[in-house]
Amino acid sequence: MKVLLSVIFVLLLLIQSLECKEVEDLLGRRIKVPEKVERLVAIGPGALRMITYLSSVDKVVGVERVEKGGFTPYGRPYTLAIKEKIKDLPLIGEGGPGKLPDFEKIVSVKPDVIFAVGFDRGTMDMIQERTMIPVIALDYGSVGVLRAKKFIDSLTLVGSIVGRENRVMEIDEFLKRTEEYLAQKTLNQKEKPKVYAGGIGFKGQHGITSTEAGFLPFKLVNVKNVVDDFGKDGHLFLEKEKLLSLNPDIIFVDVNGLSIFQKELIDSPGLFMNLKAIKENKLFTILPYNYYNTNVELAVTNAFFIGKVVYPASFKNVNIDEQAERIIRFFVSESVYGEIKRNFGFFGKIVIEKGKITVLSNW
Repeated sequence: MKVLLSVIFVLLLLIQSLECKEVEDLLGRRIKVPEKVERLVAIGPGALRMITYLSSVDKVVGVERVEKGGFTPYGRPYTLAIKEKIKDLPLIGEGGPGKLPDFEKIVSVKPDVIFAVGFDRGTMDMIQERTMIPVIALDYGSVGVLRAKKFIDSLTLVGSIVGRENRVMEIDEFLKRTEEYLAQKTLNQKEKPKVYAGGIGFKGQHGITSTEAGFLPFKLVNVKNVVDDFGKDGHLFLEKEKLLSLNPDIIFVDVNGLSIFQKELIDSPGLFMNLKAIKENKLFTILPYNYYNTNVELAVTNAFFIGKVVYPASFKNVNIDEQAERIIRFFVSESVYGEIKRNFGFFGKIVIEKGKITVLSNW
């Protein structure tokens, strides 16, 4: 009898191993996952966004509280797109940068795999040990800075696990075509004004001095970012006086940082009103590039608007609302741009009168 049980146990292990495959995640960890994944959860900043991009929300069996309104959904198109699909799903933790999930709740929803962003190797291993569920590390790059290769590598890995390889190819091709289109319109421009992006989100909301070297939307349309010469790639907090000395020709402000910029104007009106871009009325809004990690679709959409502002002749036939609707819908499979415009912010020109900010849609 003991021999028979041993044989059965070995056979069960063999069957289980045959139904699994080994993958390497973005931290270089070798993980065994089921050949067929039907149930999953996504934890950490932007993990569920990737699942949404790959049209795989139907496989999600639990979500973090932040995905159900822990903070406003209007800065994250993917959350708006899937709100009805996830509203009745059980919670698996609070969510948020660096916050661990609820292990018992994850186990209770019985996922085949956990996709995770924003945790170090040790934490990933610990989550896997505590839940006994495969944990796959994904990566957008560094915090707040999209790195296209890591992003595509992450999508490719998820696609291979959930059976969405064709969708990954569609996204990769879309990004390549878009990059080529924007390059063709902007590479040979003779006049390249100095530009700056302020109000960039970085683990929360920030004002005008929150910026980024290597800012992807600027790169896509080949404009001169005034902070790219600092020798540091990524997020930066500038001194107010430093921004004044850089004195960009055109400033773009993330709508998520507008309320803080308004307070800064009240506190230091003389300083900011001396900026060339403000004196010459060349201050514009962009949509949230980084909001619980990178909104890739908004990064691309921002590039079109920036191109239209900086190189108006080359982009005169580009309708920014039509482009925004097309790009956002491609990534999240739902039409949510109008909802973002009504409830969060839109592309426009910032006018400052008597220290008060107004954004004009027709400029």
